[in-house]
Amino acid sequence: MTAQSVAYQFGRFRLLPGERTLLADGAPAKLGGRAFDLLTALVERRERVVSRNELFELVWPGRVVEDQNLKVQVLALRKLIGEGAIATIPGRGYRFVAALDGDDTAVRAKLAPPPEVARTALQSNLPASLPALFGRVADIAELCRELSQHRLVSIVGPGGIGKTCVALAAASQLRSRFGDGVWIIELASLADAGDLPSTVGRTVGAVSAQERASNNSVTRALRTQSLLIVLDNCEHMLPAVCAFADALLRAAPKAVLLATSQEPLKLADERVYRLAPLDVPPAGANAGAALEHGAVALLAARVQAVDPRFRISASNVAAAIDICRALDGIALAIELAAARVPVLGIAGVRERLGERFRLLTSGTRNAPVRQQTLRAALEWSHGLLAPPEQAVFRRLGVFAGSFSLDAAQRVARDDSIDAWDLLEHLGALVDKSLVEVVGADPPRYRLLESARACAVEQLTAAGETAATADAHALAVLDAFRRADDDYLTTPALPWLDRLLPELDNLRAALSTAQRRDALLAAELAALAGFFLTLAGLGAEAARACEQTRASIDDAAPDALRARYALTVAHLSTAWMAAPDSGLIAVREAAAQYRKLCDRPRLYYALRMEVTLLERLGELSGIPSVLDEMRALEQPGWSALLLRLRRWTEAHYLKEAGNVRAYRDIFRDEVQQCLRDGDERSSWLAAHHVAVAEIALDNACGAVAVMQNAVAQIHARGLQRQFGVQVAMLANALIDAGDLRRATPVMREAVSLLVANGMLWWLADALASVPALAGDLREAARLHGWANAKSAERSGGKRGQASQRLCDRVRAELLAALSPDELHRLCDEGAGFDDDQVIARVEGTLKQR
Repeated sequence: MTAQSVAYQFGRFRLLPGERTLLADGAPAKLGGRAFDLLTALVERRERVVSRNELFELVWPGRVVEDQNLKVQVLALRKLIGEGAIATIPGRGYRFVAALDGDDTAVRAKLAPPPEVARTALQSNLPASLPALFGRVADIAELCRELSQHRLVSIVGPGGIGKTCVALAAASQLRSRFGDGVWIIELASLADAGDLPSTVGRTVGAVSAQERASNNSVTRALRTQSLLIVLDNCEHMLPAVCAFADALLRAAPKAVLLATSQEPLKLADERVYRLAPLDVPPAGANAGAALEHGAVALLAARVQAVDPRFRISASNVAAAIDICRALDGIALAIELAAARVPVLGIAGVRERLGERFRLLTSGTRNAPVRQQTLRAALEWSHGLLAPPEQAVFRRLGVFAGSFSLDAAQRVARDDSIDAWDLLEHLGALVDKSLVEVVGADPPRYRLLESARACAVEQLTAAGETAATADAHALAVLDAFRRADDDYLTTPALPWLDRLLPELDNLRAALSTAQRRDALLAAELAALAGFFLTLAGLGAEAARACEQTRASIDDAAPDALRARYALTVAHLSTAWMAAPDSGLIAVREAAAQYRKLCDRPRLYYALRMEVTLLERLGELSGIPSVLDEMRALEQPGWSALLLRLRRWTEAHYLKEAGNVRAYRDIFRDEVQQCLRDGDERSSWLAAHHVAVAEIALDNACGAVAVMQNAVAQIHARGLQRQFGVQVAMLANALIDAGDLRRATPVMREAVSLLVANGMLWWLADALASVPALAGDLREAARLHGWANAKSAERSGGKRGQASQRLCDRVRAELLAALSPDELHRLCDEGAGFDDDQVIARVEGTLKQR
């Protein structure tokens, strides 16, 4: 028989492939060319399932088309030849199942046993091969354990996180445990919840293709079967899924159900497995270490699939990590980003993540439509929310980073959503995987960055951006007002830990306030100054104060003027800079607090006034300030507050020349602070002990006390906030002449101080490095740089430890170099910038 004469008869239809004709009751049927090619492909391969990819190549050869095109053609064929003629095999493709006249396949179908006892040789509709998964070994193992112990397990997580892939992998590993098969039923394409039982029944062979089934009819047919059913993408028809699951678990004791959904089913016997994002490596990881994390491994594999030359290397690993972190380790978003790398490069993709909804649009054509762009995935999730949930979701988009329940209630409620309603809606958003819970007690919440970008778009579309941003700024201000009330009575590190989660929100609120409310911005800057300095972000605090300075005039409230002046003075003392302006500011703060009768803050201001008087050498003014501090003290004040005067008096002893008494007081304070649970103050007290030991010509004693303090700082991971203490250890080691041990500490200190804009603090120690290495001309250049920095920062006045190193280096230089050469080299070094200094010191260290 020639190809031209091949004909297929089914029912009232006759298909003539050679003539490209379909006859219906003998007359040509109206059928488009793509639909005809699709029908022919399915009929000619009727003995098996034809995958979507194969159909794309047969019907649209060489063209890139959407999965929706295939669905449209299948719908057209079903409308013409009957719904039951073409079966959808979820997760695999389509199969022509209508009986052909004279076809052995049809005869065998007629002789098949009833559906409830039918067994297929395949015993599964899982794909024959699964794509490689990255970073999911532990998840799959845990799911297999759960499924061996529980009959209903739900994988829950946001759209695109990889729930389906993980479910398929776990189901595939368990295939041998279920004698009657492992089956996946894709629900996302189902629009009518009433079709759920029929879809399940047809897939597992429990009902015929034409039968309209019920939960009871399907579950009765499965009552003796041992099978695993995977219901994929349940979130849009949860009531129907719950009803089916309940019926199945009651009627079929050997059946196990695995569901994937953006929210739990909330059935009594359900075990919920919340799928976490792929692991993202820490910043600074090298290429090898980064590839051990699932997010970067996935990114690399997907890029290599289209560009085999691509590798994660030292030159691009930082950008790869940034991309994965910005996309929250969400597999779909990473895959979409990978598709753009061959055109834009890793750096180009990173630069454009701010426009992620325009950038991440290159999904694979056989992916579900809702996962072919990042926007589509999020719009699918957003569309499942009730209107009040949508309102709360979009308003939460104003938060940068995490947020508290109290802040959410202040920002997201309105006349129709009160605090209790908001609690319910927030819980629903957590259930639906659009908001995640972070932290433990009290919990905080956050939107993943892509979800937040979607919320911000929705907020703009609703015209609520300005009002919500204002509410957010006020909520942040209130959080910092409450914290400010505790600053003088709470140990610094717990106080800092409480506020650190608000850092990104603080920055966002400052940005909003600077555009819309100058006084609010000034108060935020004033209240945040202590926090930012303690967090190692003093330069940021200084910028915020400078940007809002113009708002602090005589019309500003007295309390704000006082608090702002106190912050300016605090920055001056913390940075050991501009003591003249710092003294003016602290005296203004003290005057305002006297007027306001705020004794604790006045006491704190007086403590700073003594420090600034010391820096300026105005020691005669100190006794009267100390007298006022004593007069202010109250019996009920905390030990933390009263410590301020003891430390102030100890400083005065040092300036008066009694260094040993100063050292002994702070030795006691190191231990007392630890007993009080105030680790930060113990490290600062250790710093003072080290200063005294150096002044007493005992550099080894200074090294010992600072090594202990820095070890504790490292154990807490607080190096960034305590870079000056790390630098003090380097200073002590340099003073002891131990360049070998000083080298790694010096490198760490330089890195920390540069990040905080405080390299000048280590200037004399850096100038001592080439002197210890025997390069006195280089030492002269860096000595000139150190002198210039000292003049710039404090009018040439140095602390005792720095002055000691300065004097030692200068003595060596004067002994070895002529005055003219020393002057010339110092002038040369005075013009160096920080980068030049770092490079020169590093060069000296490498030569050792």
